[in-house]
Amino acid sequence: MRLTSYLCALALGAIAGVSLVLSCGNSPRIADAAIDGLDAPKCDCPAAEPPIVASRIIEGRRDIIIPANTPRFEVSEVCPGVANKIVLNGGCVGNINSDITLKYSYSAGVGWACGWSNNSNMDASVSVVVHCLVTGQ
Repeated sequence: MRLTSYLCALALGAIAGVSLVLSCGNSPRIADAAIDGLDAPKCDCPAAEPPIVASRIIEGRRDIIIPANTPRFEVSEVCPGVANKIVLNGGCVGNINSDITLKYSYSAGVGWACGWSNNSNMDASVSVVVHCLVTGQ
């Protein structure tokens, strides 16, 4: 009896599998959109955005001195030169130690801003850097 029930289950499983395969079809045109797309009309529309090449990425940098014993000092830099631009990233550079602290760094409009404090008795040199993408004209 056990052997019979196993054989019945096996036969039913095989029948169900074959039925599913046949009901879905086996045409690669239906299963593969890349092949199906060969008959689709070609798009000859202009590109919405020109390719991103190195000349479209520009850098702005501002070097500044933070006076000694300054608890709060903000420096910002905007994307240089062109009107149509998008901030990609930015950052704050300086010789940071226990007396010179970077308080914050964030994207500000079409530029980058950094907030510093200088608790030392000496002036500190820092920089703000922003990388921008020139958008398509």
